[in-house]
Amino acid sequence: MPPTSAVGDWTGAEGLHRSFDELRTSWRRNPHQMRALYVLMFVAVLPVPFLRDRMAALRRDLRRRIESGSWMTRR
Repeated sequence: MPPTSAVGDWTGAEGLHRSFDELRTSWRRNPHQMRALYVLMFVAVLPVPFLRDRMAALRRDLRRRIESGSWMTRR
């Protein structure tokens, strides 16, 4: 089954609301994984080269997905 976007074709305020709803769902479904992601994002500003490089790669991937319109795609 192909991935479906949680935001769909919605833009503006409705697109933001749908994005926030999806983030809320992710927090409820996987609170430990979401917490770990945010901890790693903040720790990545410290002088830990491997972690900084990995988080930079994740950020580049997220930016690419946002630009392509597939950032809130369910797999």
